Amino acid sequence: MIKEKIYDNKYLNPFLIILSFILSIMIGVIRFLTGPELALSLFYLFPIALVTWNVGRGAGIIISITSALSWLMADLMMLNSFSNIMIPFLNETFRLIVFLIITYIIFELKNALEKHKALAGTDPLTSQVPDSKRKSKSYQIVAG
Repeated sequence: MIKEKIYDNKYLNPFLIILSFILSIMIGVIRFLTGPELALSLFYLFPIALVTWNVGRGAGIIISITSALSWLMADLMMLNSFSNIMIPFLNETFRLIVFLIITYIIFELKNALEKHKALAGTDPLTSQVPDSKRKSKSYQIVAG
């Protein structure tokens, strides 16, 4: 698989992982401050998508787990608002499954996009990348 990098910065991936981790924790704090009535699942998808697209599936899984644990910690601090002690654990298990499915979809979407970009530059008959000189030639029709 051909990978094109627009940037070549060895510090960008760790920065994105740390940023996504902090965002997940901050969303969990906001979840705790707003109470059990507001579901902020949509906001967790931003750090998950950001790190999965730019860093990879492994980092996306880590941020998905971090996001689910962040939500679980907020729910456990509000345990008296639940009718059963197992409800937060059950909810976060399902939420983690959704986050992991989204991580997988984003990762596979990026791989498919990269594969199609690579295939778009190849000749369908020979499966070779055309010579750049042949691409840049222009032919003119001269009336005689």
